[in-house]
Amino acid sequence: VGGFAARMNPDGSGVHIIGHNFRNSYEQSVTSFGDVFQNDNDDPPACRTTFLLEYGNAGFCSADGQRSWGADRRPGQSIPVAEWRQEDPGTMPPGDVYGGGSPTGLTFYEDGALGRKYRGLLLSCEPGRNTVFGYLPKPEGAGFRLERFDFVTSNPEGEFAGTDFKGGKNEERELKTLFRPSDVGVGADGAIYVADWFDARVGGHADWDETTSGTIYRIAPKGFKPKVPRVDLGTVDGAIAGLKSPAVNVRGAAQAALLAQGSAAFKPVARLLKDGNPYVQARAVWLLSQMGPDGIARVESLLKDRNPQMRVVAFRALRRQGRSVLAHATTLAVDPSPAVRREVALALRDVPWASSGDLLVTLARGFDGQDRTYLEAWGTGATGKESALYDRIKSELGSADPLRWSPAFAWLAWRLHPPQSVPDFLARALSDTLPEADRKRALTVLGFNATGPAASAVLDVAARTDKGARAEAPWWLLNR
Repeated sequence: VGGFAARMNPDGSGVHIIGHNFRNSYEQSVTSFGDVFQNDNDDPPACRTTFLLEYGNAGFCSADGQRSWGADRRPGQSIPVAEWRQEDPGTMPPGDVYGGGSPTGLTFYEDGALGRKYRGLLLSCEPGRNTVFGYLPKPEGAGFRLERFDFVTSNPEGEFAGTDFKGGKNEERELKTLFRPSDVGVGADGAIYVADWFDARVGGHADWDETTSGTIYRIAPKGFKPKVPRVDLGTVDGAIAGLKSPAVNVRGAAQAALLAQGSAAFKPVARLLKDGNPYVQARAVWLLSQMGPDGIARVESLLKDRNPQMRVVAFRALRRQGRSVLAHATTLAVDPSPAVRREVALALRDVPWASSGDLLVTLARGFDGQDRTYLEAWGTGATGKESALYDRIKSELGSADPLRWSPAFAWLAWRLHPPQSVPDFLARALSDTLPEADRKRALTVLGFNATGPAASAVLDVAARTDKGARAEAPWWLLNR
């Protein structure tokens, strides 16, 4: 549905959608660990920068693609909540929703001239705000914490002009307005490069700069002298040096060269597992997973690494190679890291119930009742198996009395909401003892349940409750 991101082989084969239902996502950036970050434009002011959960539904349109977010905006919902469907089951967390803008290119800095302080820096261009945003994503539960700051800006006062969220009017053509960063990348010399164009207007398919001009800026420490190291991809040592490059295009060429070297490259690549830069270590993991039985064995050993991010990349690499995925998933389903368990859940999406049921129950036990990224990953793993899983976890983790459910189990049931859950959620929606937020969530999944009994249940809620649930129930009846 809507905009999507896809993974494919270098020759264009094996196209596989990894996320969808974007509004106007400009670019996705993939880290050496395999984490994907993207930005997405708004309708009204609700632009965002997001960790892209694999298979994630970003929520711009309805799940069937038939209705806009505005048509489905429920009473009391703010624009950011409604536009990215943050209160709907089956939608991934929105990330950093920062308001008006027009996000464009982004990149991930893993090493280079700026030094270790900025290692792991996510950069996102915002021409509508005359700024390049910076983030240093930190693992948080099954997702990442994205704390935004202005990495480069010509407009620290925030006096925006000539952009759609301010009406698009051509106000004063000042330098701070003309700075429109469209893309950012890391050079082979380790510097960061920003492409800019000069225009008093951005967005709305209009431009006012008759000179069609712009600038490329190089960002590096004072005294920096750009030098692009010579990389000889015809030798193992040269390809290893290329794999350490700060520039993703050099690394890609080096990876192909090392795979072509075969067994001669194995030991030099394996030594990179002890490199001081964890991103270089991760690049070695992907390569080793493609270097035969010895390489697979080295990667499998990393499933016990003390760093959870190394366990994540090891499992991802083995999964891409189809190596004992379910056996490794069985071990990692009880991993202490929610991020590792997230990857296990996502790997189960297309695995039949007979082989995945026990693992999904185990993963459900690991849900803390708060981590929405974990919940959505688990729900994604349950795709097509919701009904069987609901019955299983209700008997093992829940209660026959829906008013006695734990908060964690209530969220798990909310994410699955199969047809047989209608009586349980009706009881919760009608309860005068549950908090109003719990009652409204119960009403939401009744609204998402496209059955006759669910429609009757919503009518019951409209007739027999008060406060928020009663106000929202007629909306569901009229809109669904």
